[in-house]
Amino acid sequence: MQSNVIEDLQVEQLLQLALTKLQSKETRLSLGNDLLRGIDERCRAIVKAVDNIRNSVRAVNRLSPEVLVQIFLECVLTSVNSIPISCNAWNPPFVDMEGLLHIAQVCRDWRGVVLATQELWSSIRNEYLLLRDAQLVRSQSVPLRFWLSGSPWTYGVSSLKSYAHRMLQLCWCQADIGTSLDETLFFCKAPTLKYLAISGPFYKYHGYPNIVLFENHTPSLTHLTLFGLGWAPVNSFPSLTHLHIEDCDVDAFRLSLLLSGTPSLVDLILRSVRSKDIFPRKQSQLGRSEIQLPYLRRLVLHDVDTDSITVAILDARLNPDVAISFICRGDQRASDSWTLDYLSERRAEPAAVYDRFYLSAHFAIIGNSSSAIRMGHIHYDRLTPWTCVWAQFPSMPHIREFWMVNSIDTPHPDGRDLLYLRELFGSMKSLETLYVHKKSLQTVVDVLSLFRDPSEPPICPELSTMHIFLDKKDDMAWTVHLVHGTRIQLGIKHLRIKCMMLSSIDDNTRAVAARGFETFTFECIEPPVPMMHLPSTCLEEVSGYWPPWDRE
Repeated sequence: MQSNVIEDLQVEQLLQLALTKLQSKETRLSLGNDLLRGIDERCRAIVKAVDNIRNSVRAVNRLSPEVLVQIFLECVLTSVNSIPISCNAWNPPFVDMEGLLHIAQVCRDWRGVVLATQELWSSIRNEYLLLRDAQLVRSQSVPLRFWLSGSPWTYGVSSLKSYAHRMLQLCWCQADIGTSLDETLFFCKAPTLKYLAISGPFYKYHGYPNIVLFENHTPSLTHLTLFGLGWAPVNSFPSLTHLHIEDCDVDAFRLSLLLSGTPSLVDLILRSVRSKDIFPRKQSQLGRSEIQLPYLRRLVLHDVDTDSITVAILDARLNPDVAISFICRGDQRASDSWTLDYLSERRAEPAAVYDRFYLSAHFAIIGNSSSAIRMGHIHYDRLTPWTCVWAQFPSMPHIREFWMVNSIDTPHPDGRDLLYLRELFGSMKSLETLYVHKKSLQTVVDVLSLFRDPSEPPICPELSTMHIFLDKKDDMAWTVHLVHGTRIQLGIKHLRIKCMMLSSIDDNTRAVAARGFETFTFECIEPPVPMMHLPSTCLEEVSGYWPPWDRE
């Protein structure tokens, strides 16, 4: 009887039956895998709890030497924050010798572990002059970490030259190098040095001749930080990947020499880098070297002069996917105008096609998944300097999203401002979605509807969706009627209104919006106004991508 039933079934039904059985088996298999993962996690938690209980009942002075060393390191390692750099997290960890000596006095077993562990004695600080010789002996052959302060001749620092071949880290605060480098720690080879941070006396010793550190022999150096110096080394750092210069007086000639010797640079930060014009400008221009940074991913320019910008952006051959962050603080309108003009001359590579544009009173960002340009704190009373530059940017025809979530309009924009902003919109031929705040809505409507014949096609032919952000006290009815009355000239088919905090829309306004647009949505969102989803290189400081100082 069962065979007769199967013969009567169609082929499709047989296939469906087989598929159902397979799916049920896959479901049971998936449930079994989830159950196994849960059992594994519980077993790991039980093993960890058992280990904790076993350790808690064991005498602390009977722990294995390996466990004691890890405990000691966690207790005595400290970060040196004497360098007033804005990124103190980069300061290397050093062993607090005072705390280590206290640990060594607890019991005889601990004292033996402390004396036998070379790593605990590898942090050399000139504050512990009496312990230095003992540290150098007990550290034996492990890499050394130097933390020094003051003049190279203070506390016999110059006598450490014989140990330069073992240096892993060197953090020198208030490095008053004087007038001669011949007898300093800098005047020796450092083949194992990986991290170097120098903080000098502020604005002293300007106009040094070319300073070459460590006889130009630092093949392993990867991190270099300079703060508060009136000079910069002109070494060739073939392995340098992270360079941070802050609050330094370095002319373009010295900066050019430094960057020309760092072909492997990945992250470059220039903060408050200025030039005192020690060297004539003609000499600087003639002496500039070719700069090639093919691996550079992040470039930060904060409060730098125009010469430094020229060296870092215009004279250098950058990776086309580099993320540039430019911020000016203070009243630097002339410098801002100069920077905008020169940034507009930078040619975008064909592979770097940007598709989103964000413009507000403080930031302008062009970005895709791998590259971005961010500019902030630009001090302008008018829109003209912004729009006349960005309208000529090569990637504007590819922009699909335009964000104006902050008010960018002046209190009383005149016709010239509107014409320049219209030129900016006209350059975005592929624009599809517009995000605008209510404060900028009137300006946008005027730009897209005025200065044109109603019979002409819209300025942005692909524009179809508008997102409007309202504050709680904004007039929603006025907003909807404004966009509804010009929807044909704007080309808007889909309207999205998002209001801060709790609010509601009356039935008449909703009916007007429903009749004029193909789709209309209204929702309440929590402040602040959501921003465009940007690459992480724009949202995070470069320090977030720098690896921590090693312990090895």
